[in-house]
Amino acid sequence: MAGNYNFVVTRLVRKYPITGGKSLC
Repeated sequence: MAGNYNFVVTRLVRKYPITGGKSLC
């Protein structure tokens, strides 16, 4: 499950780097 979540996050970060960074923070 963690791996899948990481994959989704990576995709989001690649699409929206700013949004992904904010979400992670």
